Parts: sequence; structure tokens; C-alpha cells
Amino acid sequence: MKNTGKFGIDKIHLSIPNDTVTIGTIVTAEVELTTHSEDVKYAWYIYHNEKIIEKIMYSSGTQKCNLAINKLGTWKFKAFILSSEGEKVAKYSQEITCVKKKSKALEDFPERIISYENLNSLNVDTELPTLYTIEKDDSIYEYLVKRDKTSSNLTVIGSGTYDPNRYQLPVFQRFTWMNEIEGNVIYYNDPTLYLGDIRVGWGQGSLKEFPLSIIAETVKTFARKMNINNNQILFYGSSSGGFMSLVLGGYVKGASVLVNNPITIVSDSKYFNKFFSNIGEIAYKGYSLEKMKREFRERQDIRMLYKMLNYVPNIYCLVNAASEYDMEKHFKPMINESNKLLDHPSNNELITHLYWDEEAQHNPIDKEETLKYINKVRRMWCISKK
Repeated sequence: MKNTGKFGIDKIHLSIPNDTVTIGTIVTAEVELTTHSEDVKYAWYIYHNEKIIEKIMYSSGTQKCNLAINKLGTWKFKAFILSSEGEKVAKYSQEITCVKKKSKALEDFPERIISYENLNSLNVDTELPTLYTIEKDDSIYEYLVKRDKTSSNLTVIGSGTYDPNRYQLPVFQRFTWMNEIEGNVIYYNDPTLYLGDIRVGWGQGSLKEFPLSIIAETVKTFARKMNINNNQILFYGSSSGGFMSLVLGGYVKGASVLVNNPITIVSDSKYFNKFFSNIGEIAYKGYSLEKMKREFRERQDIRMLYKMLNYVPNIYCLVNAASEYDMEKHFKPMINESNKLLDHPSNNELITHLYWDEEAQHNPIDKEETLKYINKVRRMWCISKK
């Protein structure tokens, strides 16, 4: 630290090697003072495209500021320091440019970028599988869409836990199956994954935005543009992807759901504590575990969501009875609560299919079996008109 004798900010150090980053990058800014001082308070403004999006008020413990870059465009920090004598100084960091970089697996797909506000102008006319990036406030929502104009069925697929050391965001697990699934197919990425170094997000989002409600509205828009009714939509997923499918099925009235060993109560997931220890400060602004479970229970517990909605969609639930974890922590609690709602006139069928595989445990059934059940359940509940 320099010692010029004059109170001020010498430099704002950024934890990145250059001024260009990709979505999902975590940037740490740190203030270097021109002279040493024991009693200094720090404050921060964070800018996106020259607009202030977050203010961090004065505190002695905020010499560093962390930012998860989750949107395209330009970003910068403005640091403020306040001495014990009341002297204030401010300085901007260098500007950071966030660009979108496709993973190698997605390089061959054309891409369309649109704002959420202009979603109604969305055009889904091409049958070439296309990557759609939809910008909303400080988040991006990404969808890989395969259009089949000869079909009025739609299968929507979510991803489970992924390895960030092997795969780059966005994550569309099972997207190589798209041509083996009849009809239209949409894969969606969970934008929660951009908030930090995590492997699973359960669509939790942030205090101000629940991504799964946004994804539900976007899927309905895609379907409408494809001339597909809600009762022709099937949501599929396993594990945490199963949890998100169950949520989406609740929000998209008339749609059906196929899940395999789904997480039904996020707080009882094996990964829950690690998830919130990694990004709880970013997503939930320091809420305690109990406060998060209490104030966001409809986001984290399928039972509470269906109770709030007073609705249960058509559900075909495949569960490995050899997995005590799945049976005791997720399957039985959901079934016990859902049974209380099934006699409501607006509610649908809940079919449970138990199988036994001691070796697989929580892992889903294989590709061939999964495709068989996707086709079976779609034909059972999703009306097809060609």
C-alpha cells in the first residue's frame, strides 16, 4: 500500500486478468488506499451499462466487493471511502465488458437475443435448432429450441447437477437426445447457476426474482407461438431437474410432468447446505437458513407450492424404491401432501411408478428407458394433433 500522506484511493484492483469476461464470471474489486489508515469505511456502487444497479452502504468491512457478472454489456465499480474525520473520496474502477461465449457443444446452433419485454414479438419460425437468449433486468434466460411444425406436442427438459470443471454454461443436459424425442423440444438453463461457483441451483434465483416463474411464462409464449396448447406440454427432469419440472407443471396449468427421482424439498437435498454456503450471500442477501426456508418455502418445497396454488398437475413419478434417500426425503413427503389436494375438482392424476435398482440409487434410468417413458406419458396426457 502506498503512503503519500494524503487520504485517498490509489487504485481499485480487479481480480480478472483483462477487461473482458464471460457471463458467470465472479469479479472481486479491492480498494488500495494512498496512505495507511486504521479507521476507514467503504461503500460501493455497481454499474451496468452506466446505470447504478446496486448500492452497498458504508461499512468498515467492505474494502472488497464481489460481483457475479450475469448479464451482457459493460460493468464497473465506484468505490467510496470515508475517514474518521468525515473526509470522503470516490474513484471508479476500470470498465469491464461482458461478452457471451458459447460452449463448443453449442457452437453450431444459431442464436437469437431478445429482451423479455419484447417476448411477444418472438418468432419461432425456423426448424433449425436455435439458441434463444432472453434478457430480463439483470439476468439472462437461455433456451435451446427444436421446432417441429408437423407436431403440436412440446417436451420441456431441465437439467440436474452439473460439473463446472467439465461443462460451460449454459447447461442443456440431454440436448443430444432432441432428434430422438418426437415433436417440439425446449431445453432451458437455470440462470441461478450464474450467481456463483455452484453445481446446482434449483431455479432459486434471488430475493427479487424467482426464475422458474419467468421460465414458465416464457415456455407458454414459445408454445403459443408454436400453436401449442398448455395441455400439449410435457415437462421432464430428474433429481433437481425433476424439482424444476414439478414447479413448472404447477405454474403452467394444463401441462403434464414426468419426473425420475425428483428432489421435492430443496432443504432436504444432499447439496442444499453447500449451495447456500456458496451463494447465499449473493442470492438471499445473508438470510439465515431458517429465514430462507420460512420466507421462500413455496420456492423450495413442492408441497407448499401446490398448497399455495391449490393445484396439482398430471404427474408421472418414477422413483427407485431401492434409494432410501429418495423414498424417505422426497417421494413420501410429496405423496402424503398431494393426496390431500387430489380431490379438488381442478386437480389431475398422480401416477407413481416404483422400481428397484440397488446399484443406481439416486441416478436416473438410462436413456432408452427415459425416452420410452417420455413418449408413453406424452401419449397418455398430451393431446397430439397433426
